[in-house]
Amino acid sequence: MLWKNFKKWVSSSLLVYPKFHCHMLDLFSYCKIPPAVNQIEMHPYYARTDLLEFCKSRGVHVTAYSPLGSGKHGPLQDETVAKVAKKHGKTPAQILIRWCMQRGCSVIPKSVKKERIKENFDVLFELSSSEMKELEGLDKNIILNHQKEYWGFNIHA
Repeated sequence: MLWKNFKKWVSSSLLVYPKFHCHMLDLFSYCKIPPAVNQIEMHPYYARTDLLEFCKSRGVHVTAYSPLGSGKHGPLQDETVAKVAKKHGKTPAQILIRWCMQRGCSVIPKSVKKERIKENFDVLFELSSSEMKELEGLDKNIILNHQKEYWGFNIHA
């Protein structure tokens, strides 16, 4: 039902960016208009590698929201991220944004502070393949951005 409504919105030129995880395999079994973008929570603690590869194989671009994680025990505070940041003379946030970008994703970090917003754009450097693997190795398959409080239901179901 939801996808049928999205198709109507696309037909009427209404632009929609859903912030929930569609069951992509099921969706592709019946959709006539495939999605162009899947916006998902993604950071090294929730790498979503299988979903990312599936989307790439179907020509669906992935946009990573919450790339810095959330809370006091997320990837932003991780020792491995800090080590890579120090090596590059960057902040942990810049490393996390760059990691998503090098995976082929667009990234939408959140900040209200002018200096951090500027800092988030200073990510035109390269992580080595070993650094990328090291960061992906942090995957704990945990959701840090719990949106049930905003939506009223579990969007990750």
